[in-house]
Amino acid sequence: GKESRHVVEAIRTLEGKGEGKFHFNILTFSDGVDCWKETLVPASEKNKKEAIAFIEAQKLSKQTNTWAALKVALDMAQGAKPRSKSIAPADIPQVLDPNELHLASYGAKEGADTLFLMTDGRPWVDGGPADWEKIADQVRDYNRTKRVVIHTIGVGSQVIEPFLRRLAEESGGTYVHVP
Repeated sequence: GKESRHVVEAIRTLEGKGEGKFHFNILTFSDGVDCWKETLVPASEKNKKEAIAFIEAQKLSKQTNTWAALKVALDMAQGAKPRSKSIAPADIPQVLDPNELHLASYGAKEGADTLFLMTDGRPWVDGGPADWEKIADQVRDYNRTKRVVIHTIGVGSQVIEPFLRRLAEESGGTYVHVP
């Protein structure tokens, strides 16, 4: 879809740049969260090619569990490792506790300082629309000590721009809309 083309192009712009300097991972989300890798990996040419293949193989879903994706991504940014690469909604707590990681254990010596959230829809939880203001409040509180910068990218006309703008602004990130 349109979203995957944007992610693929972003990865391609890194080709030949940052070899060994940057680490990354890709999480896709619908009702649950699927991780490309269990930890952050170096931005090697091999990993970038594998990431592009992973993205291109994704199937679109009508669900947009932004809540689950943000929880998993923020924990992974702190070096936590998921119990598996496919995380069901039932395995993700409904409330974020800033003092607790929700994944299995620390897997990396260093985490990430930046997240990019790309979505084409409004946040959904349990098959229905989620309260985006509540999600933004909890992400802000959870991220207060972790200080991960969240850049947000809204694709298309179904996104909730105030939600994405707020996530970005409260973390020092930037919001971009792609029609």
